[in-house]
Amino acid sequence: MSKGSLKFVRGLGSIGIGETHLPHIDDKIKIEEVFKDNIAKTCILILSSLTNNDMKVISQNPEIDKTFEKFNTKVKMFNKMDSIVINQLCYGNSVIFYDVAIPKIMVYDSSTFDIVYDPRIDEFQGIYQKIDYYDPEELKRGIKIEKQFEKFIKNKSLILIPGIGKGHGESLILPAYRYVNVKNELIENLPDLVKRLGLLTIIGVDLPGDIGESDVDEYLSDIETLVNNSLPNSFWVLPKETRVDGVRGSGEARVIESVKTIVDLLDEEIRKCTFVPDTFLSSLSANRATAKEQRYLISSMVNHIRGLIEESLVEMYDNVLIYNGFVDFDYEFTWGNINLPEPEALFDFIMDSKDRDILTVDEVRTFLNMGNREMVIEDESGRDSIQPGQET
Repeated sequence: MSKGSLKFVRGLGSIGIGETHLPHIDDKIKIEEVFKDNIAKTCILILSSLTNNDMKVISQNPEIDKTFEKFNTKVKMFNKMDSIVINQLCYGNSVIFYDVAIPKIMVYDSSTFDIVYDPRIDEFQGIYQKIDYYDPEELKRGIKIEKQFEKFIKNKSLILIPGIGKGHGESLILPAYRYVNVKNELIENLPDLVKRLGLLTIIGVDLPGDIGESDVDEYLSDIETLVNNSLPNSFWVLPKETRVDGVRGSGEARVIESVKTIVDLLDEEIRKCTFVPDTFLSSLSANRATAKEQRYLISSMVNHIRGLIEESLVEMYDNVLIYNGFVDFDYEFTWGNINLPEPEALFDFIMDSKDRDILTVDEVRTFLNMGNREMVIEDESGRDSIQPGQET
């Protein structure tokens, strides 16, 4: 997300000035494109699964524990947490609307509205939203014209959970777009690459007679046109005086292997953008020390995400207890272990994900809990595969 300029927002009362993070549609499209990439998506689901592991809110008062357990069960907090973390990583922020009376929780990413906060006191003020609607009176007369109005929603039942991007409100995965885009273009154009590059690679041309540099450039331009317009297994007819030094291609196998090598390098860069670099995944004993350091890095990042979530949810859980009649209370958050499998198993799991049509967060979580890459899972939860920005 790109930071917007300071602007006046109606509804802030005496505060008046708020700083917004404007959700540019180009960024949203790029983020969604990255999340479609199986490598990027698998890495994000791994981080989400490592984070969302057995979160509990506990106290020394059994009645408070029962109240929290009832609330979390009613709002399906475990399922919501997956959406919260995925939105943190993909869009830079998650926004929660909650109602302790119903109770209810709705999770949104920050791409559909402006996040407004006062930089002078560094506090989240609310969201500034553009809403589409049809005038009911006009609809009665058969007039169906879509209109739009702007609405500011105060931070009363809203919670902003920041992400861990490079800047405030920045997407963690957006930098991977350039690599995903190049990879998609390579794969899409592979048939054409086979046709163009699998024939002959020219490394030099020797023309007879007294010629200038412009003559060589013109001749090479003609050769380039010939290559681009030629079909597989076609024959070229060149002037008999022309000597062409080159390396004859070995057909489509060579081109496909070259593209595969490039794609592997791009996949490595995508993993680095999602903090699952090859040093962690390496099976080489020489890199074991570095891989161990990377494990600590990932664990520290997961703990940081958990800390941001805890800090943000305190207000909601305080209101849960107040609504249920508690006055004096104290509680804490606990989480399950961070289950990092062996690098070889995790690397194979990520590589295998490239050939899967659908990968769910439940499959990733089960793999991490089992620590076994040779798993066969039937998803019986009935949950749909979560997408970034999905309202839950």
